[in-house]
Amino acid sequence: HENLWIGSDNGLLFFNPTNNIYSLYQAEKNDPQSLNNNVITNLLLDASENLWIGTDGNGVDKIDLKPPKFKLYQRTANPKSVQLSMNIIASVYKDDDGKIWIGTWGKGLNIYDPRTNTISYYNSHSPAGFRINEDHVHSILKCSNGLIFLGTRQGITVYDPVQKRFTDLAVYYPTVEFPKFKDNRIYELIEDSRNNIWIATQSGLYVFNLVTLETRSYFKTD
Repeated sequence: HENLWIGSDNGLLFFNPTNNIYSLYQAEKNDPQSLNNNVITNLLLDASENLWIGTDGNGVDKIDLKPPKFKLYQRTANPKSVQLSMNIIASVYKDDDGKIWIGTWGKGLNIYDPRTNTISYYNSHSPAGFRINEDHVHSILKCSNGLIFLGTRQGITVYDPVQKRFTDLAVYYPTVEFPKFKDNRIYELIEDSRNNIWIATQSGLYVFNLVTLETRSYFKTD
Protein backbone atom coordinates (compact mmCIF):
# COMPACT_ATOMS: atom_id res chain seq x y z
CA HIS A 1 0.00 0.00 0.00
CA GLU A 2 1.21 3.52 -0.75
CA ASN A 3 0.81 6.51 1.53
CA LEU A 4 -1.94 8.97 0.71
CA TRP A 5 -1.72 12.76 0.86
CA ILE A 6 -5.10 14.47 0.85
CA GLY A 7 -5.60 18.22 0.44
CA SER A 8 -8.62 19.79 2.11
CA ASP A 9 -9.94 23.19 3.16
CA ASN A 10 -8.61 22.50 6.66
CA GLY A 11 -5.03 21.44 6.03
CA LEU A 12 -3.06 18.52 4.58
CA LEU A 13 -3.97 14.99 5.65
CA PHE A 14 -1.47 12.11 5.58
CA PHE A 15 -2.74 8.52 5.68
CA ASN A 16 -0.70 5.32 5.89
CA PRO A 17 -3.08 2.45 5.01
CA THR A 18 -0.63 -0.23 6.20
CA ASN A 19 -0.79 0.73 9.87
CA ASN A 20 -3.87 2.95 9.66
CA ILE A 21 -2.04 6.07 10.84
CA TYR A 22 -3.49 9.54 10.19
CA SER A 23 -1.66 12.86 10.54
CA LEU A 24 -3.00 16.36 9.93
CA TYR A 25 -0.69 19.20 8.96
CA GLN A 26 -2.00 22.73 9.35
CA ALA A 27 -0.74 26.28 9.08
CA GLU A 28 0.86 27.57 12.27
CA LYS A 29 0.97 31.34 12.62
CA ASN A 30 4.40 31.49 14.27
CA ASP A 31 6.00 28.56 12.44
CA PRO A 32 7.50 29.45 9.03
CA GLN A 33 8.15 25.75 8.40
CA SER A 34 4.46 24.86 8.50
CA LEU A 35 1.89 25.16 5.72
CA ASN A 36 1.27 28.73 4.65
CA ASN A 37 -2.47 28.18 4.15
CA ASN A 38 -4.97 25.53 5.26
CA VAL A 39 -7.04 25.74 2.07
CA ILE A 40 -5.31 23.38 -0.35
CA THR A 41 -6.40 23.42 -3.99
CA ASN A 42 -4.12 20.78 -5.57
CA LEU A 43 -1.17 18.46 -5.00
CA LEU A 44 1.68 17.29 -7.22
CA LEU A 45 4.26 14.61 -6.42
CA ASP A 46 7.29 14.95 -8.73
CA ALA A 47 9.93 12.39 -9.72
CA SER A 48 12.27 13.61 -6.98
CA GLU A 49 9.66 12.84 -4.29
CA ASN A 50 8.84 16.48 -3.66
CA LEU A 51 5.21 17.18 -2.81
CA TRP A 52 4.06 20.51 -4.26
CA ILE A 53 1.03 21.98 -2.50
CA GLY A 54 -1.11 24.61 -4.19
CA THR A 55 -3.03 26.83 -1.78
CA ASP A 56 -5.89 29.26 -2.04
CA GLY A 57 -4.21 32.65 -2.09
CA ASN A 58 -0.76 32.00 -0.55
CA GLY A 59 1.16 30.38 -3.39
CA VAL A 60 2.80 26.96 -3.37
CA ASP A 61 4.38 24.97 -0.54
CA LYS A 62 6.90 22.19 -1.12
CA ILE A 63 7.70 19.21 1.12
CA ASP A 64 10.65 16.89 0.48
CA LEU A 65 9.30 13.39 1.18
CA LYS A 66 12.59 11.57 0.70
CA PRO A 67 13.93 9.99 3.89
CA PRO A 68 16.88 11.85 5.44
CA LYS A 69 20.24 10.59 4.17
CA PHE A 70 22.37 11.59 7.15
CA LYS A 71 23.76 8.78 9.27
CA LEU A 72 25.54 9.52 12.51
CA TYR A 73 28.70 7.65 13.43
CA GLN A 74 29.77 8.21 17.03
CA ARG A 75 31.02 6.52 20.14
CA THR A 76 28.12 5.69 22.49
CA ALA A 77 27.28 3.19 25.22
CA ASN A 78 25.38 1.15 22.64
CA PRO A 79 27.63 -1.79 21.62
CA LYS A 80 26.16 -1.64 18.08
CA SER A 81 27.39 1.91 17.49
CA VAL A 82 30.63 2.66 15.65
CA GLN A 83 33.12 2.90 18.48
CA LEU A 84 35.31 5.83 17.50
CA SER A 85 38.14 6.55 19.88
CA MET A 86 36.41 9.88 20.57
CA ASN A 87 33.66 12.06 19.07
CA ILE A 88 35.67 15.26 18.50
CA ILE A 89 36.72 14.96 14.86
CA ALA A 90 39.53 17.05 13.34
CA SER A 91 39.89 15.53 9.84
CA VAL A 92 38.27 12.99 7.50
CA TYR A 93 39.62 11.25 4.37
CA LYS A 94 38.37 8.38 2.15
CA ASP A 95 41.07 6.13 0.70
CA ASP A 96 41.08 4.12 -2.54
CA ASP A 97 39.73 1.03 -0.75
CA GLY A 98 36.69 2.92 0.48
CA LYS A 99 37.93 3.09 4.06
CA ILE A 100 37.29 6.29 6.02
CA TRP A 101 40.24 7.83 7.85
CA ILE A 102 39.04 9.84 10.86
CA GLY A 103 41.51 12.05 12.67
CA THR A 104 40.46 12.94 16.21
CA TRP A 105 41.24 15.81 18.55
CA GLY A 106 43.59 13.97 20.88
CA LYS A 107 42.73 10.27 20.51
CA GLY A 108 44.67 9.39 17.40
CA LEU A 109 43.57 8.04 14.04
CA ASN A 110 40.56 5.79 13.40
CA ILE A 111 40.26 3.92 10.08
CA TYR A 112 36.69 2.75 9.55
CA ASP A 113 35.83 0.00 7.06
CA PRO A 114 32.13 0.37 6.13
CA ARG A 115 32.08 -3.06 4.50
CA THR A 116 32.89 -4.85 7.76
CA ASN A 117 31.73 -2.10 10.14
CA THR A 118 35.06 -2.32 11.96
CA ILE A 119 37.62 0.25 13.10
CA SER A 120 41.39 0.11 13.34
CA TYR A 121 43.03 2.44 15.85
CA TYR A 122 46.43 4.13 15.59
CA ASN A 123 47.99 6.51 18.10
CA SER A 124 51.27 7.62 19.62
CA HIS A 125 51.37 4.50 21.83
CA SER A 126 50.84 1.95 19.07
CA PRO A 127 53.67 -0.48 18.20
CA ALA A 128 56.42 0.63 15.83
CA GLY A 129 55.18 0.70 12.25
CA PHE A 130 51.63 1.43 13.42
CA ARG A 131 52.50 4.50 15.51
CA ILE A 132 51.64 8.09 14.65
CA ASN A 133 53.78 10.84 16.15
CA GLU A 134 50.99 12.63 18.07
CA ASP A 135 47.29 12.09 18.71
CA HIS A 136 45.77 15.32 17.36
CA VAL A 137 45.35 14.54 13.65
CA HIS A 138 44.52 17.94 12.16
CA SER A 139 44.99 17.15 8.47
CA ILE A 140 45.08 14.11 6.16
CA LEU A 141 46.49 14.35 2.63
CA LYS A 142 47.04 11.71 -0.05
CA CYS A 143 50.06 12.83 -2.06
CA SER A 144 50.58 12.33 -5.79
CA ASN A 145 53.24 9.69 -5.08
CA GLY A 146 50.69 7.57 -3.17
CA LEU A 147 51.89 8.39 0.34
CA ILE A 148 49.42 9.66 2.94
CA PHE A 149 50.57 12.52 5.16
CA LEU A 150 49.05 13.06 8.60
CA GLY A 151 49.52 16.52 10.13
CA THR A 152 49.61 16.50 13.93
CA ARG A 153 50.93 18.70 16.74
CA GLN A 154 54.38 17.13 16.47
CA GLY A 155 54.91 17.31 12.73
CA ILE A 156 53.95 14.87 9.99
CA THR A 157 53.48 11.11 10.01
CA VAL A 158 53.83 9.34 6.65
CA TYR A 159 51.80 6.24 5.76
CA ASP A 160 53.29 4.07 3.02
CA PRO A 161 50.48 1.93 1.52
CA VAL A 162 53.01 -0.46 -0.07
CA GLN A 163 54.88 -1.17 3.16
CA LYS A 164 51.68 -0.62 5.17
CA ARG A 165 53.66 1.26 7.80
CA PHE A 166 53.50 4.61 9.56
CA THR A 167 56.77 6.56 9.85
CA ASP A 168 57.79 10.05 10.89
CA LEU A 169 58.43 12.33 7.91
CA ALA A 170 62.08 12.91 8.82
CA VAL A 171 62.66 9.17 9.19
CA TYR A 172 60.96 8.37 5.88
CA TYR A 173 63.14 10.97 4.11
CA PRO A 174 66.40 10.70 6.11
CA THR A 175 68.48 12.78 3.66
CA VAL A 176 66.16 15.81 3.75
CA GLU A 177 66.83 18.62 6.24
CA PHE A 178 63.35 19.36 7.47
CA PRO A 179 62.59 22.17 9.91
CA LYS A 180 62.03 21.09 13.47
CA PHE A 181 58.32 20.29 13.74
CA LYS A 182 58.44 19.28 17.41
CA ASP A 183 55.73 21.11 19.36
CA ASN A 184 54.63 22.75 16.11
CA ARG A 185 51.00 22.19 15.15
CA ILE A 186 50.33 21.25 11.53
CA TYR A 187 47.01 22.82 10.65
CA GLU A 188 46.72 22.05 6.93
CA LEU A 189 48.42 20.05 4.17
CA ILE A 190 47.86 20.79 0.46
CA GLU A 191 49.67 19.60 -2.68
CA ASP A 192 49.83 21.84 -5.74
CA SER A 193 50.26 20.92 -9.43
CA ARG A 194 54.07 21.06 -9.13
CA ASN A 195 54.31 18.36 -6.44
CA ASN A 196 54.84 20.92 -3.69
CA ILE A 197 53.38 20.00 -0.30
CA TRP A 198 52.34 23.20 1.45
CA ILE A 199 52.49 22.77 5.21
CA ALA A 200 50.61 25.37 7.25
CA THR A 201 51.75 25.45 10.87
CA GLN A 202 51.37 27.63 13.93
CA SER A 203 54.86 29.06 13.38
CA GLY A 204 54.93 29.62 9.64
CA LEU A 205 54.43 28.12 6.19
CA TYR A 206 56.69 25.38 4.84
CA VAL A 207 56.98 23.81 1.39
CA PHE A 208 58.35 20.35 0.57
CA ASN A 209 58.72 19.15 -3.01
CA LEU A 210 58.11 15.43 -3.44
CA VAL A 211 60.27 15.20 -6.58
CA THR A 212 63.29 17.39 -5.84
CA LEU A 213 63.07 16.88 -2.05
CA GLU A 214 63.76 20.59 -1.59
CA THR A 215 62.25 22.52 1.32
CA ARG A 216 61.39 26.19 1.74
CA SER A 217 60.10 28.24 4.65
CA TYR A 218 58.01 31.40 4.89
CA PHE A 219 57.70 33.48 8.05
CA LYS A 220 56.23 36.79 9.07
CA THR A 221 58.89 39.49 9.34
CA ASP A 222 58.68 42.55 11.56
